[in-house]
Amino acid sequence: MRKTELCEINPFLRSTGSFNWTWENNELTAAYDMRIFTINEGRCDLKLESREAQRLSAGAAVFLAAGQPYDFMMIGGESFRLKCVSYDLTQKYRELDRVMLPKLLSSFEPDKIIDKEHTAEDPDSLPFPMPLILHEAAGIVSTVGELITEYLRREPMYEEICSGMLKQIIARALRVSRAAGGSAGGKEALAREVMSYIDLHYGDKIDSNTIAGLFGYHPYYLSRVMTGTFGTTIYKYLIRRRSEEAIRLLTHTGLAISKIAEDCGFADASHLSVAIRRFTGSSPSEIRRGSGKA
Repeated sequence: MRKTELCEINPFLRSTGSFNWTWENNELTAAYDMRIFTINEGRCDLKLESREAQRLSAGAAVFLAAGQPYDFMMIGGESFRLKCVSYDLTQKYRELDRVMLPKLLSSFEPDKIIDKEHTAEDPDSLPFPMPLILHEAAGIVSTVGELITEYLRREPMYEEICSGMLKQIIARALRVSRAAGGSAGGKEALAREVMSYIDLHYGDKIDSNTIAGLFGYHPYYLSRVMTGTFGTTIYKYLIRRRSEEAIRLLTHTGLAISKIAEDCGFADASHLSVAIRRFTGSSPSEIRRGSGKA
């Protein structure tokens, strides 16, 4: 499906909410519509599927597509305050039930997603990659607050005004997204940042999903940026850096192969062996014997 352009977006505001978060779900949640969350007071951790939790503070904004699993978590039992806007990118489904509460992932029914043309399963159908996490988004946080106030007043033409304000918020998010990775120069800068991060952290327990989450992008989109810029995916570059360091340790130290696997971020010696053989055509033992370190 082709990407949705800003000029085609005529958003429908479904509902809003403001919460003093004092509970723990202990399970991911998913919504049947698109969501914008802003952190207004305090701090929290945001957990996304298959990714490390990200620390958020007041002034942050999060954009999630329909069906995208998430969970906000308290830090040290301290409550925090957030606001939520649920919406569609189109007016096509405004006759459906306006409010559809999110569900815990174990009871979520994907076939009930309201707008099936714009979902997390098809990143290219979205105006920008989601989840989009903005740590410094004071302007968006302020506009979301004004939007919620307008919605709750229910004065004449409030739906049209809310739709316009919502489109303004989406446009701001799109501008930030394009600045980070939309232009050729921005994409190259983003890809270089990803590679630099891998260069520093290849020994950690990270994978494509973890890295994409840390940068606030969908792993499919970020790998596409990497491939288009440097001809390699996140996964391939990560394995390459781990393999290069493993070869260095095999040829210059007497460390046990299991220890080298651990230090280089491989799950175990078997995974190290498979990666090294694909990378060089030789086993770790053969490389070590050739270096005289056996």
